[in-house]
Amino acid sequence: MDSAARPATLDRRSSYANGLTLLRDPDCESSSLPLLCLPILTRSASLLNLLLQDGAVDLELTSSVVALDPGLAFTTLQLANRERREEDELIWQFPLAVVAGGQHRLLQAVNQAPKIESYSSTKIRAELRQLWVRAVVRACLARVLSQQVGGGNPRQAFLAGLLFELPALVQLTFPSCPSSQLGLQAAWRESLPPGIAAAIGQARGYDHVHAPSKDGPQTSLAASILLAEMLLGCTMRVSSPGPGKGRELASNSVWQCWKETSLCQRHLLLDRCCELARWAAAHAAGMNPWEFTARLERSKGWE
Repeated sequence: MDSAARPATLDRRSSYANGLTLLRDPDCESSSLPLLCLPILTRSASLLNLLLQDGAVDLELTSSVVALDPGLAFTTLQLANRERREEDELIWQFPLAVVAGGQHRLLQAVNQAPKIESYSSTKIRAELRQLWVRAVVRACLARVLSQQVGGGNPRQAFLAGLLFELPALVQLTFPSCPSSQLGLQAAWRESLPPGIAAAIGQARGYDHVHAPSKDGPQTSLAASILLAEMLLGCTMRVSSPGPGKGRELASNSVWQCWKETSLCQRHLLLDRCCELARWAAAHAAGMNPWEFTARLERSKGWE
């Protein structure tokens, strides 16, 4: 995967003071490009250290680990697109990103990244952990919504749902550094296809409480993320949405396909999404990432 004789190293001089590190690779002309280094799970680091040690890397297993950790996912996308030429398309699929990022560079970045469980502040650890759970559950919801009624790409919806709260993750990681958000914006432009980035921006900027339905998200991808976020607000607080909230979500016209789906079908899909959200929140931490993603991709295999 990465035939460089000398592995890349991370320059700690810029380190976490401004939220950026520099990946120094003697064989990479773009080695001075900054890398936004975000917190990841200790589990993710341990599993990748095992999976990436061998010469023949199992891309399915490795991609599953990357897909269930928003900080690691964004780091992998940054690495994958560092050497991209101007005319090349941005890489967003995790198996391709792992290959393009390089085995040694990814290992170096994983070992350099702060670990969520290593933060001394109990409050910060809890907030980072909650962000992680929300990211995984939102990604699962966005995927199934896109698959069922969105008419979009379920894998793109999963990625967009996973990275939806990246600004909050950056803020928690570098609370005293205003420039870290600028670093995120730069990394965002260099690492995410415009369509995915725009969909996340649309969903983040949509006020579903006050904005009229006609001003809803412009794409099915943005709508799937928005509806996943709205569902997440219900299912992460209580066991299931109340009747009033369920009726509100069912009647909210956030996308054209939703308006073309019968009210009964909407309620059935929302019930299914709530079941999925509870399952994902309960099993994401304890189940092997590859088993989790395999069950998610099977039709209702998570029930």
